Amino acid sequence: AGSWFESKSGSQILNFLRYLHPMQRIIQSWKSNPLYIRVIRLWLGVTWVYGGWNKATDKGFLDKASPHYIGEQLNGYLKSSPISSILRHMMEHAYQIGWLVMLSEFAIGFAILFGVAFELASFGGFAMAITLWLSATWNVKPYFLGSDTAYAVLWLALFLYSMQKRKITSVI
Repeated sequence: AGSWFESKSGSQILNFLRYLHPMQRIIQSWKSNPLYIRVIRLWLGVTWVYGGWNKATDKGFLDKASPHYIGEQLNGYLKSSPISSILRHMMEHAYQIGWLVMLSEFAIGFAILFGVAFELASFGGFAMAITLWLSATWNVKPYFLGSDTAYAVLWLALFLYSMQKRKITSVI
């Protein structure tokens, strides 16, 4: 009884090594998606990474003395948001919420771009977009002029696609 490698053909070993290489997995995750999903995935992934980057490079986002401070933003949403009671509790921990939002945007964006924890990331993006809609863009009238509703629908479509793909894969 030889080693595992001795029992496999050369092509099986190469396929196994290709699977282990992270870049190959990323490329395969893109190739396995239809074109319309690639477009949605690219748009959402890049947009969420940019959102995290925008917050990380904004010196005022986590600075309590700045008008750009996350706490000031949350305070502005309190007046008319249907989730104002939740936002009021978030105000007590605005600095930590700011970090959570920034890091979540990076994590969700990169996960979608790299094809890692795809279902979780797409659901996280959906949850963030719904939260932003219920707080930041709730007062945009008509509703379709606010971008967060469109983002929520795109994230939901990506999530449902990933669940359908997993269901089909598990049957095969």
